[in-house]
Amino acid sequence: MKYSIGFNLYDAKTKITKYNNETGLFGKDKNDNETYRVGMELGEIWGYVTDRLYTVDDFDADGKLKPGIAKVEGYNPNPGDILYKDLDGNDIINSGTSTTKDPGDRKIIGNNTRRYQYGIHGSASWNGFSLLFLLQGVGKRDLWVMNDLFYPHYDAWTTVYDSQLNYWTPENTNSYFPRIYEKAAGNTDANTRVQTRYLQDGSYLSIRNITLSYNFPSKWMSKIGVNNLAVFFSGENLYTFDHLPKGLDPERSVTDDLGQRGFTYPYMRQYSFGINLSF
Repeated sequence: MKYSIGFNLYDAKTKITKYNNETGLFGKDKNDNETYRVGMELGEIWGYVTDRLYTVDDFDADGKLKPGIAKVEGYNPNPGDILYKDLDGNDIINSGTSTTKDPGDRKIIGNNTRRYQYGIHGSASWNGFSLLFLLQGVGKRDLWVMNDLFYPHYDAWTTVYDSQLNYWTPENTNSYFPRIYEKAAGNTDANTRVQTRYLQDGSYLSIRNITLSYNFPSKWMSKIGVNNLAVFFSGENLYTFDHLPKGLDPERSVTDDLGQRGFTYPYMRQYSFGINLSF
């Protein structure tokens, strides 16, 4: 039996060393353009640190939030809504001026740059049988995905999928999702802000190709006037192991609106069968 295995690994980070942004503004500017600053690593994700879900014990008998418990500015929380950590200690959760000097209650919680991109290829042969394979993946990547494929009732009157049923109710207080509202209203905006609780793991391993073939013995083929006969079966893009909600493909764009909603085509899975014959 003969076999061989190969492996390659690539990694890179990009940091800005010179840029005219004296205020240290981060995120999007007023024209919805990405901003840059000295010291910034491309792909930074700024967000809130999720503490827990509000409980009924956080409110008094009149339904008002007890003193010392933070809330998102401009919203009145209910039991089951998201409680963020009050990083600046003023009992109000907000974004400050979106500068590094005044980020409010946000901090860098991740980075969507693909890290540790790798490939594994190999082959094996024995008694006329041959196997070839190619695996490819990304070892580390953070993704912020917030849409109706991931979050229940993110938009008005959207379908609630099986993966979204673990939301807060008075009988299910230890849920993954907070309480949901009838449509994209109420405290939905406050609950769906970029945060650690719903930051997704974008790493994956994809089975890019597996090919199995068999070469018939030449002593058999010579009897029928054939120099070589081989059959093969091949599969491409067979399966991807990932951590994203159903309907999202980590290899396609999931950072724009179309990609997040599953409106981009995934890599096509293909199967092929063939015969190589020579006289």
